[in-house]
Amino acid sequence: MGAAGGVQFLAAFLWMQSYGAYVVLLQEEFGWSKTLVAGAFALTRIETGILGPIQGWLVDRYGPRSILTIGTVLFGIGFMMFSRVDSLLDFYLVFFLIALGSSLGGFATVMVALVNWFNRHRAKAVALSQMGYSFGGFCVPLLIICLEAVGWRTTAFYSGILVLLVGIPMVQLVRHKPRDYGDLIDGEEVRDVGASVVVNSSRQDFTARGAMRTPAFWLISTGHACALLTVSAVLVHLIPQLTEQL
Repeated sequence: MGAAGGVQFLAAFLWMQSYGAYVVLLQEEFGWSKTLVAGAFALTRIETGILGPIQGWLVDRYGPRSILTIGTVLFGIGFMMFSRVDSLLDFYLVFFLIALGSSLGGFATVMVALVNWFNRHRAKAVALSQMGYSFGGFCVPLLIICLEAVGWRTTAFYSGILVLLVGIPMVQLVRHKPRDYGDLIDGEEVRDVGASVVVNSSRQDFTARGAMRTPAFWLISTGHACALLTVSAVLVHLIPQLTEQL
């Protein structure tokens, strides 16, 4: 759970919640419009949505640790390449790499691990892991200080180094399924029945098709989409808007 929170902290602190600060500096250096800069962010959100089902299959097939490792490497390399961007095409290509890395090495993947380990206290586990994302936003002023002190290129390069040095060891702490390690899912109980051992669980599993047939699936998806629409707009445009108005 701590590793899950740490992964989300890196993504929020270095990229998601600090992107607006990069927007201001990119506009100053290249003269790009808000539409062009925000368009890259919008395209990556589309990429994340399309990637979701494939990512879920990959995590089930290879485990969250492997996917998190690949995503973290791409995320870190993407930042280092971002520091050398000189054109709009370079920016869009590198932004895609960063978004791909943050998706594979971020929220959806760590949620699979948490859901596999927690049942009775699942809501608490998810909420505590999300504190990493919130704390990342709280620390954004530190990144802005770095941007002002050494520039966005140097900050981006060393952000990539930080992701590789801290993120890769951290994701190695994430495990797939508790039974692979001789443990039980939170909420399961073991009882002896004669010569056999029975595991009692209140967990209810759905197939992908079965889940999509429930109203809850579509209500949650729609609500999450509406929330992300609002949050994404604020993440991209808040700092540029405040910079222009104040």
